[in-house]
Amino acid sequence: MQGLGPFAYSPAGPMRRDGTECGGDWPGPSSDTMGSVTDWRALQDAYGSAEPVGGLLDRADIDERAVWNELWSRLCHQGTAYTASYEALPGLADLAARTVSAGFLEPLLLATCIITSTDVPESDADVRARYADAIAVLHSVAERLVPLAGDDADFTYRVQA
Repeated sequence: MQGLGPFAYSPAGPMRRDGTECGGDWPGPSSDTMGSVTDWRALQDAYGSAEPVGGLLDRADIDERAVWNELWSRLCHQGTAYTASYEALPGLADLAARTVSAGFLEPLLLATCIITSTDVPESDADVRARYADAIAVLHSVAERLVPLAGDDADFTYRVQA
């Protein structure tokens, strides 16, 4: 189990780096509470107010293409990250950690694009510091996925994540 912060992920769920279960102190909200945790109206996405993002994240635990197309379009449109993009990182980390065993990569890939965006409203260092716990979980999930790659292209995407 590896991570960049105090949390990582194991098959049993989010874990502290010392190997103990997080229980209720995992900082990332579950998808069913994502919309109520953040005031999405106060944030910006690619189209202005990010108000729809909370509802989209609440429905994002399934591989429904329309939901994911809308999330990609709003949170990382043409590689640009927005204030709402960063606020979505804990929810995306939670989704990635819960759905990765089924081979569902969408949360991890979107979060990776947000984190690596160079067209951003604030400094990379600030984002990485503020969302270190979510990034640590995403890193751990990505590391577990690399050996499961089906071909060279899949391997490349998983390594980049």
